[in-house]
Amino acid sequence: MKNKIFVCLFLHTNNSLSRNENPLFTMKHLQTFNDTVGKPFLKLYHLPEIEALQGEWSGYATTEELIQSHKALLTYMKDLKIKYWISDARQFEGPFDGANEYFATEWIPACVQMGLRYAGFIMSSDIFTQLSAEDLAANPAMVKMGFYMRIFGNIPDAKAWFREEELAQKG
Repeated sequence: MKNKIFVCLFLHTNNSLSRNENPLFTMKHLQTFNDTVGKPFLKLYHLPEIEALQGEWSGYATTEELIQSHKALLTYMKDLKIKYWISDARQFEGPFDGANEYFATEWIPACVQMGLRYAGFIMSSDIFTQLSAEDLAANPAMVKMGFYMRIFGNIPDAKAWFREEELAQKG
């Protein structure tokens, strides 16, 4: 599939833009991951202006599909020098706690080594997805590694957190 470029309007939930915020940002489609029957479960986008990857999850994925897609994400993160990860799971259904050990012991350490330290997880209404996300976010080993994950209700709030962290680092 050829790469597509989307230009999206980014507005905070209160419909106001903060000072020095560009309301337009580019979302370049990188890859769609399909399950074993060919149904998409992850669409991956690059947001170059904020040095982020954004994954839009939908439907259900097995533990193995989750692990394999996250291994592919590492290649994109390295090649594109990504600093932030947005995991939009609002349309995802089911647990992913079977992959949490992989995330904590392999994926997150690899992210930190590449310079990615912040992940915004956009919460699903599915209780099993919620429980899996909360279990992962509560893992104290992540913070010890220098990786920070927060759970949000929407993407603008995650991006605002990224900006706050970047400004605090420049301090």
